[in-house]
Amino acid sequence: MKWLLLAFVIFVQDNKADIKVNTALSFFDRDTCVSYVEKYKSILIQGLRRNYPPMKEVTLVCATEEKAIEYKDKLLKKSTYDKV
Repeated sequence: MKWLLLAFVIFVQDNKADIKVNTALSFFDRDTCVSYVEKYKSILIQGLRRNYPPMKEVTLVCATEEKAIEYKDKLLKKSTYDKV
């Protein structure tokens, strides 16, 4: 099973939630993903803050591909963004 690193973020300017998926990283199991996050958490968060608008909150989560899709779908359903 493939595990991904997700960042749940809330942006300052509009208080909107989003999920960012680190497509450059994937893991073969949860333990490896969690160990990576524990070791590099501050660097990962710095990278997010450098590449995205100001964030009020950032939470890093390890999830399977299926769970990542489920989280994204739930967020899109709750979103107030105009859907195209």
